[in-house]
Amino acid sequence: MKRLVFAIIFIIFFSVSNINAAEIKLLYFYIDGCSWCQKMDKVLEDNSIKRILSNTTLIKVKVNGKRIIDGDKTEEELARQYNIKGVPTIVFLNPRGKELLRVPGLLSKEDFRDVLCNYVSGIKKGC
Repeated sequence: MKRLVFAIIFIIFFSVSNINAAEIKLLYFYIDGCSWCQKMDKVLEDNSIKRILSNTTLIKVKVNGKRIIDGDKTEEELARQYNIKGVPTIVFLNPRGKELLRVPGLLSKEDFRDVLCNYVSGIKKGC
């Protein structure tokens, strides 16, 4: 619960009440070899979390990666654009690419489910 409180304190929150889950993108920023990222991977791979996120688009972004994402930007450029200071970090975007919510750090499966179900109203399936 302390981690959830910590995460919520640092969450950048905008109203998402009229957004459909299918329109939401999640940018998951990570780096190879990061033990916290590996634990967050397991949270994201959990069947109950996958069910909640089934209508969203999840994009994994390696902070120091060279792969092209988002048209003409590399993963590294995207990490700079979103001012990623630590990993793992998940950024929720609306259909126009505006940041709705930011979750820095590792959350347990239960805490991540709470964030999804209570702070992203477009995501209600499986909550």
